[in-house]
Amino acid sequence: MTGKLRLALASVLAVCALGAIAPAASAYIYWTSMNGHIGRAENNGSNPKTLVNGLGSQIYSMAVGSGHIYWTDSPDSGPAIGRAKLDGTGANPEYIYTQTSGAPAGLAVDSSHIYWAGWQSNTIGRVDLDGENLITNWIEGSPDFFGSAGAQTAGVAVNSQRIYWGNWRAGLSSALGPIGVAEITGSPSTNDYVSSTSGANSLAVTPNYLFWGNYGNGETSSIGRLEFGNGPTPDNDFITGIKTPDGVASDGTYIYWTNRTDGAIGRANVNGTGVNQTFLPGVASPYGIAVDSLTSPTLSAVKLMRRSAILQVGCGDPLVSSCTVTLTGKKVGTSALTRSKTVTVQGTNPVKATIAYTPKLIAALRKGGRISIKAVKSVGGDNSLTGRVR
Repeated sequence: MTGKLRLALASVLAVCALGAIAPAASAYIYWTSMNGHIGRAENNGSNPKTLVNGLGSQIYSMAVGSGHIYWTDSPDSGPAIGRAKLDGTGANPEYIYTQTSGAPAGLAVDSSHIYWAGWQSNTIGRVDLDGENLITNWIEGSPDFFGSAGAQTAGVAVNSQRIYWGNWRAGLSSALGPIGVAEITGSPSTNDYVSSTSGANSLAVTPNYLFWGNYGNGETSSIGRLEFGNGPTPDNDFITGIKTPDGVASDGTYIYWTNRTDGAIGRANVNGTGVNQTFLPGVASPYGIAVDSLTSPTLSAVKLMRRSAILQVGCGDPLVSSCTVTLTGKKVGTSALTRSKTVTVQGTNPVKATIAYTPKLIAALRKGGRISIKAVKSVGGDNSLTGRVR
């Protein structure tokens, strides 16, 4: 064997096809329940369970990102955002106090910030993931679109470029209101991006679509959809017959919503087909909902050396602006010969990472054989490279 490890050309060509997006068995649906708990099920609806219990009756919206689940609450100590690990451990119902009036009604998370809709303050707030630099009135909602005061913000969605929110007013026989948008910096902003909805109180965004739950009269309502790049032609009745859609979420393949009145979570394809109003039945008073990414990380070999490999790692999802990937290397057929390294990818561009081989792996490779390097994302799928060493 030469002193330099390389992947054979055929192996490299095979590697190039491994960056495709694929569903992940470890992806989950999360929801808040107004009876004081947070639940989770696998993305196919199986194995529902309670993750966090003993919370108040005002846990509304929720979001998932940066290795945690987040939810809004209004305990006696004041409006707050709670946080826990993805498995529900380490729960802190008062992780951040929002310093707003009333419980926040809308929540979103990206790689650096937490965003919420201040229901009674009519603003969008923002804070760093670690709780620093809190701004309660980061973006102002619509001051007046009914001819009188009392407009409210509800629902927030965010991607790597923009933030979206709902403007509406409760207490009407048929709630109405526009959807606002701003650059991810918060400026410029407009409260009239989608000029009229039936009361958008929850939002979800994918690379191709913006979805929202139309609260309507609170009983029989709908999901609205706007297709990006197709002109301002929103469809307020994209999916109909929903009972109180307080929460909407999408993983890019499916759209999910809460049927609070019927105690169920619904699901449909993002093109509106395959509607199932009771995809996950028997859920007590579901309100907010969030889903994990369903994509695998991208992985390619840059250089394989005698004792380590230089790899290029990406999140694999254009909607996700950061991810955590664990890399392991082994000789194929010998699962014990592993060494792992955790890599954080910030932004949409892949980063280079180096993984060192264990002494046992180096010894095994000197005897010939194949090496496998696996990348597993903290939330979502996995990917691997396998090549013959020569």
